[in-house]
Amino acid sequence: MKCDNVKSLLPEYLAGTLDKNKAAEIAEHIENCKSCKKEADDITSEITAPILNEDGDIKRILKNTKRKFNMNIIRKITAVTIALALLVYMIPYVLGGVQFIKIGKASRALMDIIQFSQPAKVIMWGNRNTDRSSMSIPLLSATRLQIGKGYGEEQKDIVANLSVLTGKVTVPLDFGAQFIHPQTGMEGYLGRNNNPEVQKSILEKNADTTVALVDYSLNGIINLSDVSVLLEKYDIKICWMAVEAGVEDFKPKNMLGANQVLQWGIPGKLSRPGDMDYASIEDDIDKYESLIIEEMSWLDENKDILAPYPDLLKNNGINNSVEDKAAYVIENGIKIYGVRITGPSDELLRLTENLDIRTMTVVEMDFWNW
Repeated sequence: MKCDNVKSLLPEYLAGTLDKNKAAEIAEHIENCKSCKKEADDITSEITAPILNEDGDIKRILKNTKRKFNMNIIRKITAVTIALALLVYMIPYVLGGVQFIKIGKASRALMDIIQFSQPAKVIMWGNRNTDRSSMSIPLLSATRLQIGKGYGEEQKDIVANLSVLTGKVTVPLDFGAQFIHPQTGMEGYLGRNNNPEVQKSILEKNADTTVALVDYSLNGIINLSDVSVLLEKYDIKICWMAVEAGVEDFKPKNMLGANQVLQWGIPGKLSRPGDMDYASIEDDIDKYESLIIEEMSWLDENKDILAPYPDLLKNNGINNSVEDKAAYVIENGIKIYGVRITGPSDELLRLTENLDIRTMTVVEMDFWNW
């Protein structure tokens, strides 16, 4: 007879109500089983003296022995329930610990996709503790717009989530800049916000005292060497460049005209993950180009880390993962069709007159000692 069966029959056994055969089996089991003997002794010690003196009241013996048995069951159920609750509570942290080894790669992938899809400079990255409610580890990257030398004290934080279940990072990116590819039709699109003549008039109003941030869409494709020439000829800084990535003809389903969103590009200063060092097109263009391709190659090889953001897919049919964009640039080279530039307004006006531009947008102006 097994221990569970013996313990369930102990109240009747001790009360003397079991048939002789079962009672004999239990007696033999108790003789050889320390656990069941202790259970029987514990029950007997609580009920023997006060109850047996009352003419062997069997009903009272049964009542007390069953109460003792039920309390033992309740204690065991309670212990199991607490253990299970503790296990459920700890699961996110245990899984988070398993995924923590991916933090370095996940943060690097997040930083890269921000740099290659957003016209802003990455200035910080890190992570928070595991969030039980979302079953994820929040990853942080901070960006800063560039205009003038001292601009950008206010930073924008981007929070992505590394799932502790899948190990994938969901990145809630903005659409970024709106550059128009030379092969994209302009019917019904050119308006005051990107008309070169209108936008030049904005710069002309305070050209002597202001610094501006301007987006230029070009009529043709240029190379990095062409951008390097611009840096030599004009007192400007390159913030971001829209690069051909094989997705330029895509039209989001909820937008009309030539709007193109979530474009692919490269920053004027590449944030290098790990040491937060920067590679700048202004310092060494060959080294800069080499590091851009190196980083895109790494991102392409590790693109499975990134998961599409559901709202972009739902609302626009856009996938914000790397897909084939990085591989396209690696294979075809860096071909630029849009640039975000900052510099003194009068210098940007001079540049505008000598640049083959298709559209122009003054993103921001302010007073700075350039």
